[in-house]
Amino acid sequence: MPEKTRKIKKVQEKGAKKPLLNKKLLAISITLAATIILGAVLYQLFWRIQEREVKFPFKAAIIDQLGESFPIQSFRENVTSLLVSQNFIVIYNCSEEVTVEFFRKLPKSNCGLYILRVHSTVRNNTDLVDFFTNEPYQENKYEEYGDRLSEGWYQWAPDQKYFAIGPRFVEIMDGTFPKSIVIAMGCKSLKYPTMAQAFLKKGAQLYIGWTDDVDAYDSDKITFHLLELLFKYNKTISDAVKECNSLPRQFPGKLDYFPKDAGNKRMSEIIHVSAFHALDILDSKEQILIAAAVRGDGDLERLD
Repeated sequence: MPEKTRKIKKVQEKGAKKPLLNKKLLAISITLAATIILGAVLYQLFWRIQEREVKFPFKAAIIDQLGESFPIQSFRENVTSLLVSQNFIVIYNCSEEVTVEFFRKLPKSNCGLYILRVHSTVRNNTDLVDFFTNEPYQENKYEEYGDRLSEGWYQWAPDQKYFAIGPRFVEIMDGTFPKSIVIAMGCKSLKYPTMAQAFLKKGAQLYIGWTDDVDAYDSDKITFHLLELLFKYNKTISDAVKECNSLPRQFPGKLDYFPKDAGNKRMSEIIHVSAFHALDILDSKEQILIAAAVRGDGDLERLD
């Protein structure tokens, strides 16, 4: 073969190799770019998860505002024993502690479960549920709170007035509740959803209360049974509430729960499920970047 012909052939062979080489370089570049993008997005995701993750605290508070009027030592002992067996730390707040300031700082106690053995009622001519404190009412005290507080009294002692907190007071409590469960043991605590909504807006995830009047002793008995069904036997919320409402009681009030879509959940799900879904805290562009990087298809231009 003449020398000139051989040179032309070699040049043609080199030219044929270039497209293959370019494809390899392109594939490497796309893979490298995808890896960098995925790494950057996952790094941001990791730090945002650290900032936003809220874990359910295995700490319970029994808030016994009724303790002075209706002292039931067995309720405290039985509930404490049950919850300790479920790995909770239990704190007890006696009636003298339950003041306006106590409620204002309530989220700071960082409990996963709040058992409010608290007298409650519906404010006259409204749908506002009020929780009693044991702080005697004084006119002009706490003027800055306006109608977030109200004046309450017991039918059997109408001359003794106490401060009561309403749903709008919950809105200005210090801090937030860490995905807490709130069980309100008083009368009409869930006749209207106003108080339940306020607690959920403040970070709680479940509120259980009474639709009408309930005797204090019946409430003690049925609340303890509710806690057994939920924590010991892992019943769904709807099944536990239904079983409790089948028990005999003096007054017409029934247990109910809020939000209503929580009925099929069990405590094992509520207290162990993470408080977020990882992809939910990413914006749509970041989600597409992750998808493209994982596919490795290099189709990234449309994201700009």
